[in-house]
Amino acid sequence: LTGASPSDLAFVENATTAVNAVLRSQSLGPGDGVLVTNLTYAACANAAKVVCSDTGASLCSIEIRLPVSSKEALVQLYREALDAYPATKIVLIDHIASYSSIVMPVKEIVQLCHERGVRVIVDGAHAPGQLTLNVAEIGADYYIGGCVSVCVCVYLCTCSYFNGCIMNNQFK
Repeated sequence: LTGASPSDLAFVENATTAVNAVLRSQSLGPGDGVLVTNLTYAACANAAKVVCSDTGASLCSIEIRLPVSSKEALVQLYREALDAYPATKIVLIDHIASYSSIVMPVKEIVQLCHERGVRVIVDGAHAPGQLTLNVAEIGADYYIGGCVSVCVCVYLCTCSYFNGCIMNNQFK
């Protein structure tokens, strides 16, 4: 389902809880930045806003205008934002933007961010079952994928990928 090693997975109640936990585990402070978009799921964008307020970090946002012409155009928006906000420490990307259903080119955006030393959280709450998913190939530091409809769960659950962070004690 995910293409991940079981030792890199954890189950939590829902995607927003997982994103909040990951954001709160980051060492952020004044001068650091968190990058979101206008299409970021509102509860996750609010979590980023609160974490930035609590830590003194800055919340930066990319304005994605619809319709989007190409995946290259989306990657270019991230490139421009990272140039404009060089203090960005973490980027939060929706794999499938819930408001527009745009499938973001997460692998390319992750690669761009990693070239600049920026960690990436992918909110993939809507991706499992809708997209062929291999989180290890995507390469994000954290990938949160909703399992409710895919696993036919009685209780809400989300599969969260931590790309070696649990085993390497990088997640608080």
